[in-house]
Amino acid sequence: MKDKRVIFYDTIKALDDKEYLTYYLKYQLAPVIMGYKPSITLALGRRDGRKFSKITTLKTIQSLGLQGMVLRETENAHIVLAYRKCSIENILASSKEREVLEQLGYSLRSAYTALAGLRKRYEYCHCPPELGIFLGFPVEDVKDYMCGTKKKCLLCGYWQVYNNLSEAQKIFKSYDDAKESMLLSLLNELEKIS
Repeated sequence: MKDKRVIFYDTIKALDDKEYLTYYLKYQLAPVIMGYKPSITLALGRRDGRKFSKITTLKTIQSLGLQGMVLRETENAHIVLAYRKCSIENILASSKEREVLEQLGYSLRSAYTALAGLRKRYEYCHCPPELGIFLGFPVEDVKDYMCGTKKKCLLCGYWQVYNNLSEAQKIFKSYDDAKESMLLSLLNELEKIS
């Protein structure tokens, strides 16, 4: 029997560009849509022989109740941060996260200024390590990663875990469960319209 993800991707290939992008993003962004994760980065541009502009991508993200920001563009793709503004604001309200970002020169007057700082860091860092803070990774793991810790990596999944393995495993499971739940919902929806 085919894997459900294979069935999903095979099914959406037959859709027009707008529907394809909507279903693709719903699946990829499930942990953010369902409130388990504050944000996700995606590299978009060409998928299955289709090319998606940054404007189309951002409009589709907004249609899903999220906000989006292009962090970097290349000739063939754009790196997009899809996020919930209130979740970013909650991260910025935490003293530990604020301290790290302030040390890196971020303006934390608002979620927008902080994210503008992240976009600026993308101009000269391929993928700035403090991105993990905006993605909701535990600040201690982000700091250890940034400093090149000598600690043993306990698990590598959505991020490299150096501290609190059991909590990270629970978080990873919640992200996986959100994607699985969304996948089943989308497959049911696709079955009804086909």
